[in-house]
Amino acid sequence: MPFISRWSDEMSTPRLSTAEQKTILGWLYEGDSSEVRELVQTGGRYFDFNLVDEVWGTPLLAILAGNMWNPSETSDQTFGAKRHLAAFCLMAGANPEQHAPDSCRWRVCIGWASAPLAGNSPISLTSTLFSQLDDDCDPGWYSPWTTPRIRSDLQMAKVRLREVLDLLTGHCPGPQESVLNNEKVRILDCVQSLWESVHKQQSLADAKLLVKESPDRSPIVLTAHSWLLKQACPGMALNEDKEVEIRSTRDVVQNFLSLIYSGCYLEGRPTLDVLLEICSLADQMKAWTILRPLIGQIREELALTTFAQICTVALTSENAYLLIDCQKFLERSAPLEDAWVADLPRQVRDFIQETLGWRTQQMQNRML
Repeated sequence: MPFISRWSDEMSTPRLSTAEQKTILGWLYEGDSSEVRELVQTGGRYFDFNLVDEVWGTPLLAILAGNMWNPSETSDQTFGAKRHLAAFCLMAGANPEQHAPDSCRWRVCIGWASAPLAGNSPISLTSTLFSQLDDDCDPGWYSPWTTPRIRSDLQMAKVRLREVLDLLTGHCPGPQESVLNNEKVRILDCVQSLWESVHKQQSLADAKLLVKESPDRSPIVLTAHSWLLKQACPGMALNEDKEVEIRSTRDVVQNFLSLIYSGCYLEGRPTLDVLLEICSLADQMKAWTILRPLIGQIREELALTTFAQICTVALTSENAYLLIDCQKFLERSAPLEDAWVADLPRQVRDFIQETLGWRTQQMQNRML
């Protein structure tokens, strides 16, 4: 089934049939295929990422049910692709707490750990499997007949489960206070203050971020805690000396670290230029917990006056989440003024043409 990737402002929004939806769920289960890559590139248009299916459960559960846990069966590259696919679904609006119907017959098995899709959500499924392996991976539990290969596989599966669980829980909204009352203990504020103080404890920081603002200048050294970076930024590859070089600016990296530690910017909301660079850095470092709020703020900035800037960054960094927002903005804004389109950079015009299905000749004639 060809996935719908082009449309025009005259077209009505099509609906996917039940068979087409099940086909896409099958793609998500397989995880790494040309169809999945096309699905991501087109932003999953017209597909309901909160779909509840009697066989697959939900789109997120379809991903998690496929082979991605046992390293003997699934390479790190394939696991990374499926994890990225899960992140894409979350950015597209999938609810990690949505439960599968009781009619689902699938079970996810990792060694002797097992959990059904029926009645589980993506979070509860991964949490259950992780808890089972956490108990079973105790060195005192292994029998003399447990081979080193099995032990290694189970330990790696546990690491993968933890990584996906952190991704899923990072996309759940935290508790909100419905009524502000001075008599209440502001727990969230206290936690924020605690992490801000940890961030300032330079004597305990053991990781160095070497910020290269330009090739001909010495790097600016910023410090952080390696244990936190490992958890919050799995894409940040620290070397043996716990150092990493980042090609960016001091302002961007400092704000990035401040968000990692406390969820706040250094001094108020930065400019759009800085915000886009922070978002690109978070995407590069796989800092999923702050990436979604960042994209939400950039989405608020989308307008005819900022579209070219945001779209250019999205295309250059191949940020699928920002591209989805750009596509939706074009849908809402169509039809577009010819003069506005003509003044845009070439790659942005090409993106508009691909998105709205404009004919190349028509675009060229209007720009003459």
